[in-house]
Amino acid sequence: MSNFWKKAKTKENEIQKEAMSDQILELERYLPENIAERILTIIRSKNLLLKITKHRKTKFGDYRSPQGKLSYHTITVNGTLNQYAFLITFLHEFAHLQIHEVYNRKVAPHGQEWKTAFAILLNDEIKQNSFPRDLIPSIKNYIINPKASTFSDSKLYEALRNFDENKGDKPPFLKSLSKNDLFQLGKKQYRRGELQRTRYVCKEIKTGKLYLVHQNAEVYPIEIP
Repeated sequence: MSNFWKKAKTKENEIQKEAMSDQILELERYLPENIAERILTIIRSKNLLLKITKHRKTKFGDYRSPQGKLSYHTITVNGTLNQYAFLITFLHEFAHLQIHEVYNRKVAPHGQEWKTAFAILLNDEIKQNSFPRDLIPSIKNYIINPKASTFSDSKLYEALRNFDENKGDKPPFLKSLSKNDLFQLGKKQYRRGELQRTRYVCKEIKTGKLYLVHQNAEVYPIEIP
């Protein structure tokens, strides 16, 4: 190899290392300490684009397989999540990618195959000491039968919320209110009713219509004169 091509190759390697360093620094803003490089390695091991989004009320993250003109996998994660919720959400979606590669669309999105893959990823991070000790019991309990949404697991969601910044400013969960208490969710106002499994029957005050609202919904208590 001539000196010209050696220099060109060296320059290319330097550019790649610099790009990887910038990506690690970006990921460090959202992840627990000392794991950004490992997560970036996981991302680079696949044809994967990770998008960090603004807050979304309806989901923490999602996964999209290559389709149409897009030849790569896409994972999105809310950038407003705390570092541990961000990691768990990324692993949740990465498990979808793994299952897609093996089964395509031949199995249920959150079926046993996904549950097993997700549990393995979470256990690996526990072994790597990625989570604080007081969060691990909730994660291990969750691993037994992972739900389609972390939000749906009451104990894990509450445990994760303890690591939010300004957690004292967070609105209370619906389940912390009493029966017949009034609250606002979004732009509408409701009266809390009876619990049905994981959701409360709530009556919208303006229309009288009944809705099922998850017990972990963050709501704003109100008083109507």
